[in-house]
Amino acid sequence: LLRLSSESDYIRLTHEELASMAGTVREVVSRTMADLRKRGIIKESSIRGFRIDQERLRALTACD
Repeated sequence: LLRLSSESDYIRLTHEELASMAGTVREVVSRTMADLRKRGIIKESSIRGFRIDQERLRALTACD
């Protein structure tokens, strides 16, 4: 997600497209996105894409 958001914090991909890129199924992406939303990393989400808080995502990846 950080790579995808390098130029803009808005990523124009569906859950299905992300799942295909990650080699998983949409349901897994949807659950993960819901978790990221609860953590405040996903700031805005629609059927056309989503906006992320890049600093929070960087902090999460640094801890994991």
